[in-house]
Amino acid sequence: MKRSDLSNPQIVVIAVARLGGQAQFIHTEDVAVESFNLAPGKFGWRKYPERIDLDQVRRALDRASTTKPSLLNGNARRGWMLSKEGIHWIEENLSRLPMLSGHRRGSLADAIEIERIRLRETHAWQKFQTGSTDQLNTNDLFEFARVNEYFSDAKRLERFNIISSAVDGDPELTHLWQILQEKFSSEMEKPNE
Repeated sequence: MKRSDLSNPQIVVIAVARLGGQAQFIHTEDVAVESFNLAPGKFGWRKYPERIDLDQVRRALDRASTTKPSLLNGNARRGWMLSKEGIHWIEENLSRLPMLSGHRRGSLADAIEIERIRLRETHAWQKFQTGSTDQLNTNDLFEFARVNEYFSDAKRLERFNIISSAVDGDPELTHLWQILQEKFSSEMEKPNE
């Protein structure tokens, strides 16, 4: 697949992936610089093509986060992160996207598997395995999601997105995550945007 075949939203998704957006939110300006480096003709000003058109990048980020399926989570204030669908899209197209050549094949899958191993070492997992989910407490949620009461809403949401991506495709971890989300729904509420 050539760069000219990619839409602007696809290019910004690739930029987010190249910047580590499977595990953290990436600032809009960092995405803009990376997108411009990947496809300067698409993200440069018309009159001054050597300058980055930040509005063009923002529009592409918004489309990538609102079109179904959404490839990105986030917003201009918090930053941008690959959604589960975005991670799948990157993995499916890894061999066809020359601009992901810096990505080691399987690096996304490796990061997800490392997180799954960690999740299976938590108290929440142990209680799930023994059928004691009625004994799950807030500390179990905090350990599972690697958050605490001092995390900002944005950082907490970032960790919850990482957990959602990590458990996707693993039926047992997905089920445990759903139980935790339902049991501790007040802790799971998204911050005001």
